[in-house]
Amino acid sequence: MSSAEVDESPPAPARGTKRTRAPPHALITKDTAKLALLTFILMCYLTVELLYPPSRSTLTPTSVTYPKFAKAAVEKATAISNVVSTNEYSYTGSKVLGNGTFGYVFTARHRVSNDVVAVKSLRTDRDHDGNNRSYTAGAAEILGEARALAAAGGHPSVVALRAIAVHPTTGELYLVMDHAGRSLGLELYRNRSGAPFPERDVRRAMRRLLAAVAHMHSRGVVHRDVKPENILVVGSGSAGAGLLLDGVKICDLGVAMFADEPGPRVRVGTSQYMAPEILAGRTDYGDKVDMWSLGCVMAELLTGRPVFYAPNDDDAAQMRVIFDVLGPPCPGYNSSEQHDDDKVATTLQNVSDHRNRLRDLFPEQNLSDEGFDVLKGLLSCDIDQRLSATDALRLPWFASDAGEEAPSALHLPLRDRASWTWIFSHRRGIAPERENLTTY
Repeated sequence: MSSAEVDESPPAPARGTKRTRAPPHALITKDTAKLALLTFILMCYLTVELLYPPSRSTLTPTSVTYPKFAKAAVEKATAISNVVSTNEYSYTGSKVLGNGTFGYVFTARHRVSNDVVAVKSLRTDRDHDGNNRSYTAGAAEILGEARALAAAGGHPSVVALRAIAVHPTTGELYLVMDHAGRSLGLELYRNRSGAPFPERDVRRAMRRLLAAVAHMHSRGVVHRDVKPENILVVGSGSAGAGLLLDGVKICDLGVAMFADEPGPRVRVGTSQYMAPEILAGRTDYGDKVDMWSLGCVMAELLTGRPVFYAPNDDDAAQMRVIFDVLGPPCPGYNSSEQHDDDKVATTLQNVSDHRNRLRDLFPEQNLSDEGFDVLKGLLSCDIDQRLSATDALRLPWFASDAGEEAPSALHLPLRDRASWTWIFSHRRGIAPERENLTTY
């Protein structure tokens, strides 16, 4: 080696120094050990969740944020329906079905059965006017709707209440219901762009809706807000080919009342589907308000638009639109003693020269005489002349097409099964036995 070259080798250890080896590369570092431990813990947790779903013992709250009166609400809920924990449901991939001032409805999946359900929650911090309110008000509304759903349950055209879910920490109440489908309003205005349904489809839908309302009224439940947004379309189909054949379901009993509850009764509902007696300020109205709303729904399905529409949610304007179509009101509405609004009283007095032009809006090529009899009977300002649900179902319109499926007599009030036995037998040309008419 020449003197110009540099020796870059490490210096030799001094005599007496112990030679050491470099440590080998570690196969498991601290980071990989932590990751493995966390993965193991997560797998154990998921295994326990799948094998042992949350039990009802999780309803016992431990957080200090749990309201002191939530225990009483849970006890009332247990008396109404099955009470479960919100932990029994998975909310991964859930979709919001409805959202408004009342709260929201979203989908969830039951961890054990894998069924998709609709869950409704009311906002507990704000009321419908945006004012602060307590948990008690929200719980009362949830329990009131649950009570109405439980009473009206058992009919295929009424959304079924599955359970009342309780959040294990906050005590917030939720309604767990069957997930039926999209709303009739969404189907009419978004999917069909306001194209009216043919009479045949409207008859199928009205048969089921009337049977559902007859069932609800027989249980003493008055919906008070029947409208396309509160009617769900079950199943699917193509436009004009029997889209409603798969069925419809009435939902959202948030403002429902019981007919035997004492008054006075407040103004609730949606203006363009609201019966004249509510608009006029009466506080003693009954279940006939649902029949008026069903008439509005029937008219809207046939025309593709609300038949009684007034802007700005004004009662006087709404009354003016109604009597402009139906003519002068019945004598009972001419008295200003039945309402508090002077504008409504003036409206009632200024429509006496109008004639009933309902048939002009629904000519025979769009609605048969039998169908018009149903519509005219539902949209009667005279409460005594307005059809009940069971009376409407007896009319020839629902027996005129033998190819359509008739509602089961088991879904009607018991007192009406004899009449339906006669109708079914009459349609088939079979004379019913006398004992069949007197069995129920």
